[in-house]
Amino acid sequence: MKGYKALDQDMRAAYGNNMQYELGKIYTVDGEVIPCENGFHFCKKIEYLNCCYDIADSRIFEVEANGIIRQNEIKYVAEKISLVRELSKEEIKKYFEQNLQSLVRHDEAYVRQAVAEQGYGLDVLINDGNYNVRQAVAEQGYGLEVLVYDEDCDVRRIAGIMLKKDSTQ
Repeated sequence: MKGYKALDQDMRAAYGNNMQYELGKIYTVDGEVIPCENGFHFCKKIEYLNCCYDIADSRIFEVEANGIIRQNEIKYVAEKISLVRELSKEEIKKYFEQNLQSLVRHDEAYVRQAVAEQGYGLDVLINDGNYNVRQAVAEQGYGLEVLVYDEDCDVRRIAGIMLKKDSTQ
């Protein structure tokens, strides 16, 4: 099964045993495959990675998962996995651009937040009902004059910080 995995800049997973991955190597887990406990986790869609990782600060890999594979909501866990290739920042950007219309209307806030963190759909997401999404919009420096009056104190705080930052540059 094809999917995507996010890793830190050293190609280590943020959760689990913090092992370092290598491109092209096949990894196999010992014991029973149990979501969030034992196995190699991945997602079928890039935007779902934002549930556990900051896509903008992660390295994103296309993976091939085999053996026993179990699903846990949006995440999958596999008995065997290999990193097929790393996606370039340009490929990730193109993915978000091509899927923008459905992503800004996605049911899950962490998906809309991922879109805002990539700098897309800000004109729509500035009015999102979730404060984390609006905060991500503010962190992009968009709509600060509006967001500085947001109902959420964290959104107001970030917008204020960003406005001050802009005025000093």
